[in-house]
Amino acid sequence: MNTLTKSIKILVFFFIAQLVFSFIVFFSGCRCNNPVIPYNLDSLSIRNLYNADNFPTLTESNSMYSAAIAFSVTLADSNLQNPYYYTKCSIPATVGFTSSYATSMDCNPIFVPNQRIVGINIVTLYSINSAVLSGADVTNLFLARSNNYNPELMYSTFESLFVKLNSQPNEQPELNFNVFLKVPVVNTLARFALIVSLSDGTVLSDTTKLITVIPNP
Repeated sequence: MNTLTKSIKILVFFFIAQLVFSFIVFFSGCRCNNPVIPYNLDSLSIRNLYNADNFPTLTESNSMYSAAIAFSVTLADSNLQNPYYYTKCSIPATVGFTSSYATSMDCNPIFVPNQRIVGINIVTLYSINSAVLSGADVTNLFLARSNNYNPELMYSTFESLFVKLNSQPNEQPELNFNVFLKVPVVNTLARFALIVSLSDGTVLSDTTKLITVIPNP
């Protein structure tokens, strides 16, 4: 009995010692698997923005005021379904324990796209007014803004926006920006096609939802 008791105490002591060591290693810092993650821009999606308030917000509504037509545009890698996988940290193996993994935002990996945005075209699928008819290129009637609701950030041209997007680090494997129509829509319906050109020759496109245009309040 004494031998059995001693054996159990030794095993318990061994287990506790290994557990304590593992916690020390874990909280002393982990090694990020991939601090810089390249990704491909291969998908384009567009969502509606409610732009009749101080700050634009995403909305599922397909109605917009005539002078507040705006959209959120996202370019992403469709193959990266779970970007948080890349925040995993590897903990060194200890005796009696296999290597363990923990999801931790401490890693803060940087996602770098393999392509740059080099151009955009926006085509209206419905007439905006008597001078801007269906099928017209209306890129110059839109302003852009980084997907950041800091009120100090001003609207910009697409060229200025792309310089910023192509140079800034990303915490997610995607690029986001918003577009705003500068002129009111004198029509009851609106819809636009967006075509984005990338540095490797790839062209991504998508259309907005059909928008019901309502008079400004």
